[in-house]
Amino acid sequence: MLEDDVTISPDLLQVSAEVIAAGLQWDAVRLSALKPVRGIAVAELSHGRRLVLPNKSPSGAQAYLVSLAGARRLLDRLSVPRQAIDTALDAYWKSGLCIPIVTPCPVEEDELQPSTITANDAARLASAEPKTALRHWARVAEAQRRKITVYLMARKTKAARRQRHRT
Repeated sequence: MLEDDVTISPDLLQVSAEVIAAGLQWDAVRLSALKPVRGIAVAELSHGRRLVLPNKSPSGAQAYLVSLAGARRLLDRLSVPRQAIDTALDAYWKSGLCIPIVTPCPVEEDELQPSTITANDAARLASAEPKTALRHWARVAEAQRRKITVYLMARKTKAARRQRHRT
């Protein structure tokens, strides 16, 4: 999937082929991000690119690949929209989906194209809950849970890849 307001690296097809050839079992692979990508590398690609399971929200859904099995799992787990799609993809670890991201990203948002998301839309999408100590500690706990879950998912993904390469 590609949005219409992006710039595409000339090697996007090569990157996509490498992602598929990497031998990972993924549901979707993000090809773009609005924020810096931080997480655990699960595969090395050419030209310094890596596949990373993010443990911080990269945000954005300008470009991604979806496997057939992943499309089924996405439909099963995200068919009822409860949040913006990029927010749902950021929370992949909560629904047991494997959604790594290619970094550096081969697709970027075209800053020369005006966004169709208005300030009202952005405000509506942003959390309007008051800041309290309880909310703060809940966010801290969720961040720790996310890091542990992503770490375990990365270990499992790497082990499965090694197993496939041995056979």
